[in-house]
Amino acid sequence: MSLKPAPIPPNLQRPYAETSRTMSDTDALISRSDLVSAAARIEPLPASVSRLLQVTAAEDFSAADVVEVVQFDPALAGDVLARANSAMSGARDTIVDVRQAAARIGATSVVEIAVSRAMRDRLAAPAPVYGLGPDALFRHGLIASVAADVVRRCAGVPVPNYLATAALVHDVGKLVIAECIPEAFADALLPVAEAESITLDEAERRVLGVDHGEVSGFVVRTWGMPVTVQTALTSHHALDATTDTLTHALAIADRIAHLVDELDPSSDDEGSDDVFEPASLAAGVERSFSVCKIPIEKAAEIVIDAADAAASALVAFR
Repeated sequence: MSLKPAPIPPNLQRPYAETSRTMSDTDALISRSDLVSAAARIEPLPASVSRLLQVTAAEDFSAADVVEVVQFDPALAGDVLARANSAMSGARDTIVDVRQAAARIGATSVVEIAVSRAMRDRLAAPAPVYGLGPDALFRHGLIASVAADVVRRCAGVPVPNYLATAALVHDVGKLVIAECIPEAFADALLPVAEAESITLDEAERRVLGVDHGEVSGFVVRTWGMPVTVQTALTSHHALDATTDTLTHALAIADRIAHLVDELDPSSDDEGSDDVFEPASLAAGVERSFSVCKIPIEKAAEIVIDAADAAASALVAFR
């Protein structure tokens, strides 16, 4: 994927100005035009995935609309059948018909499967500026997507169906930043965050004038994802300024995904004795638990359920 600077697409100029909080071409390490152009040139989603997103964004879509898209994409149809017949779906009788398979798992799961497969290669690249190796971005996105399903079930208020999809792609902006940042500043973010005891997204805004959530919002706009998803990605590290349920649910899913990674048995980090203390688990997203009406006391349960589900999901994408 080549991400050399190019003219800003006219259709992206105004949305960027409307959503950007801090970035200025005069003082940012990476210019606005570089980032917006790079976001616009990431490989587009397959036609079937884009069509699915369009179909399911309509309030009056039907199951037949979803099936019509799936049945003409053999790879996607195979994935949908596999999920419908998996232990995850509680399958008893084998299904061989795509229509029945889509009905069993639901339109939301069909979209999750389609986007997951499409993102597998797009998020495979390493992002050294973040200390991330190959596949790390995809792994985190997949775990966040699984965690999102758990969060949505636990929420005491309605959370949009797109939560899992938003969680899967929420860090794609890191890939854009990693490709655009000048080589001489490749180690600019992590040392700043550590030296000043600030979060990584705060270091991004301080060093780059923008955080990866904002850039992720631009990427998914070019992919035709719903405005609600664009907004959630843009703001999932700027929670004080919003009461949007999807954004706060995404923030919780992101936090849970990081915790699941830390609890990974293969990790050298064994954690601390208070790792399952509610206050520790909800650190940084306490308000998000409140907005989503999830008792913080349920945080440990959510982490455990997400870890179990993530183990199965990661095996499926090996």
